[in-house]
Amino acid sequence: MKREPRNGSERSFMELAGKCAVVTGASRGIGKAIALRLAAAGMDVLVCARSEHQSDPNLHGTIVETAEQIRRLGGRGVAHRADLADTADVRSVIDRARLEFGRVDVLVNNAVHIGFGSILEAPADELDTALAVNLRAPYLAAKLVLPLMISQGGGAIINITAPGARPAPVEPAPENAPPSPFRFPIHPGYGISKIALEAFTNRLAHETAPHAIGVIAVEPQFVDTEMARWLLRPDFDASGMHSPDLIARVVAEIARNPMAHSGEVVSAQDFAA
Repeated sequence: MKREPRNGSERSFMELAGKCAVVTGASRGIGKAIALRLAAAGMDVLVCARSEHQSDPNLHGTIVETAEQIRRLGGRGVAHRADLADTADVRSVIDRARLEFGRVDVLVNNAVHIGFGSILEAPADELDTALAVNLRAPYLAAKLVLPLMISQGGGAIINITAPGARPAPVEPAPENAPPSPFRFPIHPGYGISKIALEAFTNRLAHETAPHAIGVIAVEPQFVDTEMARWLLRPDFDASGMHSPDLIARVVAEIARNPMAHSGEVVSAQDFAA
């Protein structure tokens, strides 16, 4: 039976009611906001991440807490611990969703690995980890979920990318150039993997178009999350940062009609405006 949205302000998301989603990296930040927004629209949501128990004093939030908040909204929230660098764990996420829900209508690949250090400083396998979590896991999750979506007659695969995927001009830094906003240098594997994720989004969209499955990359800018606050320098002006819920609202809106933007890299801020 199709459920009504659970909040009067969510009536525009009525098409999502009664459907099911998987959101990776949903213990906190953008992933958690997306999971709760989809749940408020009437969806059941499986949330996965490594954070099953609170262990990091700098980063609060667990998938158990997210699932509980989904249940408070009246939906079914399932917490599933997974290390997405591990192929078996990626498979277990989709298997669990199939077991719990019998279907997956929306897959949000949000989990991310951000490495630190320059090419000279960081070990070579830092690139391997970035590619495993930020590219191979979304690739494999999509591959595993597609048969379900095809049998259902459609769906949405939404990949969360990053402004770090955009090539930047190489210019000598002026003497009075402002310092990097980050406390630590971000490893280039992060940007490399996000560029590849955007290319994958477009190529997969061509493949899934005949099945009414939209594949979209959503690009946030600076988002006010605990991770961002930890990464940014203490003197960084955070007044222009966006809330995780803005990204979540964009994802939910795109999920309503994914074919309208399939194959695109959508700027969350521009879309919201």
